[in-house]
Amino acid sequence: MTAAQLKTALDNVETEYQSLPHVSLASDLTALAAQMTSSGAFASATVTDGGIDATFPNGQEAAIFADRPEDLEAGYLQPDASTAASGGRRPLATAPPPTSPPVLSAPNAHEIAFLVNESGDPAFRFKRQQNFAAAFTNDGFTPAAGYGVDAIDANLENILALGAGHAIDFLDIATHGIIGAGGVYELLSTTPITDQTLQTYAADLAAKRLVPAKVIYQNSIVAADPYDGFPTFALATTFLTAHLAFNAGAIVDNQSCHGQNPKGNASTILGAAGIGRYFGWSRTVDGYDADTTDAFILDRLLGEQSPSVTGLDAYAYQRTPPQRPFGLDAIESGLSLEMRSSPLEPPLANNNEGLPFSESITGAEFLVSDFGGESVADAPIEYAPPSISRVVADENNARLDIFGSFPSMPGSVTIANPSGTLTPAITSWSPSEIIVALAPSGAGAYGLVTATGAGIASNAVPLTEWNGQITYAASGPLSSWAGDSGSGSFALQSVFNVSLRADVHPTVVTMDASPEPQNLYFANAAPSSNGALTSGSGSFTSDNSSGNSCQGCSITLALASPQPTMIPLPTATNAFFVIPEAGATPPAGVSVPSPAPGCNSGQTGPGPGGTSPYTLCAFLYFTVSNPVTCAGNASYCSIVNGPLADELALSPGTDYLAPSITLDYDPVFYKLTLSAPQLQLDLDPFGNPGSGTASITGTFTVQSPPSLTGVSARHRI
Repeated sequence: MTAAQLKTALDNVETEYQSLPHVSLASDLTALAAQMTSSGAFASATVTDGGIDATFPNGQEAAIFADRPEDLEAGYLQPDASTAASGGRRPLATAPPPTSPPVLSAPNAHEIAFLVNESGDPAFRFKRQQNFAAAFTNDGFTPAAGYGVDAIDANLENILALGAGHAIDFLDIATHGIIGAGGVYELLSTTPITDQTLQTYAADLAAKRLVPAKVIYQNSIVAADPYDGFPTFALATTFLTAHLAFNAGAIVDNQSCHGQNPKGNASTILGAAGIGRYFGWSRTVDGYDADTTDAFILDRLLGEQSPSVTGLDAYAYQRTPPQRPFGLDAIESGLSLEMRSSPLEPPLANNNEGLPFSESITGAEFLVSDFGGESVADAPIEYAPPSISRVVADENNARLDIFGSFPSMPGSVTIANPSGTLTPAITSWSPSEIIVALAPSGAGAYGLVTATGAGIASNAVPLTEWNGQITYAASGPLSSWAGDSGSGSFALQSVFNVSLRADVHPTVVTMDASPEPQNLYFANAAPSSNGALTSGSGSFTSDNSSGNSCQGCSITLALASPQPTMIPLPTATNAFFVIPEAGATPPAGVSVPSPAPGCNSGQTGPGPGGTSPYTLCAFLYFTVSNPVTCAGNASYCSIVNGPLADELALSPGTDYLAPSITLDYDPVFYKLTLSAPQLQLDLDPFGNPGSGTASITGTFTVQSPPSLTGVSARHRI
């Protein structure tokens, strides 16, 4: 058949439809199908899901689309609050658009494409899809990162152009959909039927990848805008798989009608072509529901910022504070759990917003076919955009553990603050955890931690550093020495310059949940920390009691020279450590009491972990060899340098007191405060029975708290 013959037959279908009484769409389609066959212009016409499937007398198939309520139900169109809110509406076309070369991004290995019906059909707002595409570009999906992003008219020429060097990662479709003969799913293109296009696409027509098509509209639309509704081609899913190059695991997000209708074959065809995941509606869907569901998916996928960078806050309500990106699995769960809401435009009077995002007011369900695309090598980034939940500094092993979700292929990590940016070496990369080498504190290894995978940067999570000085001061009587009784006193002071690093920003554990505070947690002080015994003095004189080995002998104690120093290594001589109570590893034979009330149990991660996420009960423990010098009686002085009398005891009878210090942070300004009880010492620092006391005091300053980073941060929570 010629283009003119096809146009006449299909235009007559529109004329016949306008003459019907329009009591209901079902009765209209039944009557229209009967008229089509009785006219002789068609050999058969059968009502199907989405319209009418027909054949011409020569056996050529045809599709009559009647799937969108905006086109078919009088008064269904929603009010357009503004041009921006409506998403763009061209006047209904009265003639086929002029042929022009497609304008696309440069060829690339990772294409994100939006195909939308731009014919002027009231059911589609092409500017929405254009803005959806712009959200990707604004979020870093640029040619420099290896991505092409295009929002284009759903015509056949654009599809062929995409197939020439644009390997698809993510394809979004918004046009008409119908179930054709034999369950073949068909989408409407905007390419008009002309003698030239019939010749150009002859092979696809012969293979039944294309059929002539027509959309029918309600009388009021035709009367308001004399729309010829020029016949175009409908394309089977096989047209997409034949002409597009899909990367392994590619994602197809079909916002057209009937894309997941169980009578259709779209899912089967796409799965066989290596698509990793396919989204679609089970039946007719209205444009408002399709677009708000699409906006919700894309907004949660790209993450949020305030002010918005993606621009999706105009289409999807966002969280406060802004939320980090989430992958497809989390988003799919949210579709059925969250109620539809959008700032897009006023919803219909019969209240779309009372439904979850996985349902439409028309009764359609948004369904997902999962073909395991997330498991392929170099899977599309949409399965898991880089997203950091939290980080944990492991000072003992000089590493930073980064938890969240990440693309499968390793990327890079940066730690940035106003003074500069570090790029630590990656030692391990998995979809749920990255491990990098952590430079010592003092080397600028604090600030905003960002993971970049597949060319896209994650949200930035603050690794906060506190620098403080802790002073331990002990004094008391020396009532015995080396088993002899007598009298004397001692006074010792140690000062520790301590750096502590932790992630204490609130984190959203699951998508759209309220942020949860994280426990204050330190594995130990940073290796750059140091301690020193800053003063030491004492004296002892034995009395004349019976049994004394030396009656009237005396000694004098003084600080050793050079000044005894310590480093934060728990197993080394001349060492100290600051560790959570629950995480302590005491020497053999030393028992550690259970966590004290009011402490967070020394656990990492979100949640209270006890009665207070902001309070850490910790040990301050130190040991130093030969801390003082001794003058006087030689036998008495010998015990000062003995190998078993090196430890400055912090507790009655042991080297531990639980807790010896309490660290509290302010969750608003992240200031760190140290407090400690007055310690009663049953042993003096030299292992003799005594009754001395010790105090621990300290002050801290904060670097890079979450709310005061001084560096622009993306997707904060």
